[in-house]
Amino acid sequence: MLLIRSDKFQFKKYSNDNSMLAFLYMASLFAIGGAAFSLMWRNISDIKNQQIRKYSARPHPEAPKEGEEILYVGVKPVEQSPDLYQSLRERMEEIEDDDEDDDGDIVVRR
Repeated sequence: MLLIRSDKFQFKKYSNDNSMLAFLYMASLFAIGGAAFSLMWRNISDIKNQQIRKYSARPHPEAPKEGEEILYVGVKPVEQSPDLYQSLRERMEEIEDDDEDDDGDIVVRR
């Protein structure tokens, strides 16, 4: 190892250990970068294949065949009648009448 000394700085030549670490760092950097691009490429190609597969998909096995009769139930909204909630309204009014006090005082307990 060669050392060059000056009054303020000390310069070293790189040893074999430092160059090996630099090589391992760069190799792992390229490996991780390559894996990332590989995953992105695979994801994009899977999305393209899925879109193609969507249009050429076979029908569901339980789907009705062409010309087969199916059962359809149509539901229309029910009109509210005035008698529908009459008993409930009467009970609510009865409870409200029981709660009314003539004197209007409020009891507070602590």
